[in-house]
Amino acid sequence: MNPAQVDRDSFGNGPCPGHPPPDPNKLGSSRPIWPWAWLVFAIALGVRCLFLTVPGFPADQAQFVSWAEECRSSGLAGVYAARRPGSNRRLCNYPPAYIYVLHSLGTAYAHLAPPDAPPDGALGPAVLRGEDTAAVRLAIALHKVPAIVADAILGAMLVVWLGRRAGRGWATLVGLTYVLMPAVIHDSAVWGQVDAIPTVLVVASLEMARLRRVPWMVALAMLAVLVKAQAVIVLPIWVVVAVSWAGWDWRRWLTAVGTAMLVAFVVLLPFVGFLGGVWEAYTLAAGYYPYLHLNGFSAWFLGNPLMEPHLADLRFYVRDDVAGYLGIKPRVLGLVCVLGVWIAASVVMLRRKVDERSLLWAARLLPLAFFVLSTQMHERYLLPAIGLWAWAFVNTRRWWGCWMLLGLCAWINILWVWPGPGDGAWVEWCQAVLHRSWLGLAGGVWCTLAMIALFVSAITMRQVDDAQPA
Repeated sequence: MNPAQVDRDSFGNGPCPGHPPPDPNKLGSSRPIWPWAWLVFAIALGVRCLFLTVPGFPADQAQFVSWAEECRSSGLAGVYAARRPGSNRRLCNYPPAYIYVLHSLGTAYAHLAPPDAPPDGALGPAVLRGEDTAAVRLAIALHKVPAIVADAILGAMLVVWLGRRAGRGWATLVGLTYVLMPAVIHDSAVWGQVDAIPTVLVVASLEMARLRRVPWMVALAMLAVLVKAQAVIVLPIWVVVAVSWAGWDWRRWLTAVGTAMLVAFVVLLPFVGFLGGVWEAYTLAAGYYPYLHLNGFSAWFLGNPLMEPHLADLRFYVRDDVAGYLGIKPRVLGLVCVLGVWIAASVVMLRRKVDERSLLWAARLLPLAFFVLSTQMHERYLLPAIGLWAWAFVNTRRWWGCWMLLGLCAWINILWVWPGPGDGAWVEWCQAVLHRSWLGLAGGVWCTLAMIALFVSAITMRQVDDAQPA
């Protein structure tokens, strides 16, 4: 790639304002960067492989295993046709793109399963009970692999992407720091969740937006939303970049809309007879857990502070669909606040013609706005913000301090909910330290205040992007 063609304005006519083309003598060609990217990739995989067979969060792991079994036995759409035992809810409440991954995992398990593996339908309950068998360990390991690989891919690509605008050394440091962050490792390799997959797709879409490769941005954005609905946290960036790129050119509009429709068509084709289930995975998401928070240290945690999580008894949580002060439901107020940030961020980007500074600023602000201002936040919903901040790197002390604090808050939030399997010394220590008051306030309240401070800092950070490097 010619470095002089990297940073162009919204219409591809020239360099972005205030950001001259990178100096090839400083950054080097793309060829020397790749060995460092592969090194970060290998380190990420090596560290995470240590946790492959460690039992993950039982309910989530059992759920994914059951869905994979249903996919293998009944086909891709089978997870939307089946119902949960004793409930009218559908078996699966995830969007359809991840169902392809589950189908592959179910098929792989069927080929690798030991002779004494439980029969169909019994593996999920065995995982939930925490049985220590070869079959359960295999299922746990297989279902952690996709997110673990996604973590490693994002770390490697951060080296490549940042190397083009920040230099190989800083890029490698950011990529390596990201893959070694305890919160990131815990989410995919210990807990066994899949937040890393939509995160790598969202970050890749933003890199395409930065390069003004809008059709690729649209394709990756649609795929990310089809993996997990929370990917819409950067919707204003996608919309503003697409509008700036297309302008009044109907051919560009046709290209963007057609690309999105093509990706959606290909992914949804096997689910044609069960689109109602796919629709419910999106429309019912906001009401699935109608509470101020689900153990996420958002601003709403201050309205329902807890000393410890109560995963088995939701009576400890305050509902968000009941009118409060002035007759306004917290859910509505949170949505209005997020939309306000979306509009403000869109205005800033449009005024600056979506230059690189405004794009990076929005990428840092939007995930924090979603987490801090929305109700129903789970602890894991903060994980994408870590990857987005890594991509939106700016080499200042303030950025480094905020990113480190963000990673720490995310890890504390996860450990506050689930420090790991069993009841060993590590789990007991985490519970003793985190489930107590500090200077008269619950530990979660202190983290919430830190998150609010990070959100405020993200709003103003656009004004210090040109500060002296760290």
